[in-house]
Amino acid sequence: MELLKCADFARRHNVSRPYISKLVKHGKIVLKDGRVPVEEADKLFDKKYTKEEKPKPTKTEKPKKTVLKKAFEVFENVEPSKSPAKESEERTIYDVQREHEEVKLEIKKIELEQKRGNLVEKALVEREGVELGQRVRAELEKIPALLAPRVTVEDNEFENKKHIESVIKKILNKLSNDS
Repeated sequence: MELLKCADFARRHNVSRPYISKLVKHGKIVLKDGRVPVEEADKLFDKKYTKEEKPKPTKTEKPKKTVLKKAFEVFENVEPSKSPAKESEERTIYDVQREHEEVKLEIKKIELEQKRGNLVEKALVEREGVELGQRVRAELEKIPALLAPRVTVEDNEFENKKHIESVIKKILNKLSNDS
């Protein structure tokens, strides 16, 4: 059984070494002693297009565009825009470059909005939200103490309801004016 290094096997089939590593990772090629078993792995490739036999493009025929795979892995949490190519087709370097430029444009727009003051940092919003929540909680916790003296002595249900509503309105107004 012939065993080759990943790089040598890739050269033999005119593909990149990372592509062979991807096949290994996905279980399509099983390494033996850290090398590619040629007989088994050759079954994955079309034998008539090995490096030695691959026809060279003629002068009138242009070579195919280089395909970049997983170019957007570096852009975490950024989805590439919908490419005009179908999802099943490979994207060309020109598609990836166009999408890269679109991402750069989006980043520049965000930076511009931040400079104009239309965007606020997440940490600042979180801090303000926590402080506001604490103020609201503190004011709401005061309600029973404000209501208890009057509600306990007042027998009229209607008067109690009016008093409760007025206390709550005062607290809400105070909160809305403070922020």
